[in-house]
Amino acid sequence: MESALLEKPEWHYLESGRPTGPITLAALQGRVKTNQLKPTDWVWKEGMGDWTTIQSLDSIFPTTASLGAYSGSQWHYSISGKKYGPIEGAKLKEMILRRDLLPTDLVQADGEKDWTAVSDLPEDALREPPNIPFLARTYSYTGFTKRALAFGIDALLLLVVIFISAMVFNGFVPPLLSTIYFVSCESSPAQATLGKRVMGIKIISRTGKRLTYWHAFWRDLSKGLSLLTLGIGFVLIGFTPRKQGLHDLMAGTLVINDDIG
Repeated sequence: MESALLEKPEWHYLESGRPTGPITLAALQGRVKTNQLKPTDWVWKEGMGDWTTIQSLDSIFPTTASLGAYSGSQWHYSISGKKYGPIEGAKLKEMILRRDLLPTDLVQADGEKDWTAVSDLPEDALREPPNIPFLARTYSYTGFTKRALAFGIDALLLLVVIFISAMVFNGFVPPLLSTIYFVSCESSPAQATLGKRVMGIKIISRTGKRLTYWHAFWRDLSKGLSLLTLGIGFVLIGFTPRKQGLHDLMAGTLVINDDIG
């Protein structure tokens, strides 16, 4: 099992500023060992929020040794002679990138005797993840038929719930039941309704992240426009490059095949 996971081609890396891949972990490690990739080069695979440097993945690339364990340390900083801290390295990095700390301000990691000017910190410690458009990443988008089948399963489940509710509570049916169901499921850790889970698909934002509750609510609300267009908004799924319906385009969402892991 471990060998199979190792050989799954899921890693991407930047080459001359352009995403390259997917390749297997073994192939990626080989490029690092032969110095085709440097510790400061960026890599990414599906499931990671942002691109990250090779040296930050020391559990996978133990020989690349992170620069001073920047992100894992507690730090103090000094502005105009007044000292502050301790704060997490991630917070310090955020302050530097926001320009809350100037190049001439001083910082000190716990355990270090000397203070260091912000301008003297390793360059890689201050770099932001590259602004690679999410859509440059490799995903398998879900087509109309698979999505329609998932919706059919969800519709059947909702009908069963409505029937049981009406029988048990003397005709009472919870208001907005469909909206509550779709929004709650699609913003959950599963990122999918029960129907979508059966069909092996899930919903993500254009940045590759899980939807918030209100993002999922806006997507569900946008389905109304797809209905108002006499269903043309749904038919668009079969004709748009990333198989997005009108509601997906409006909400900035993507429906992908969840074949990870």
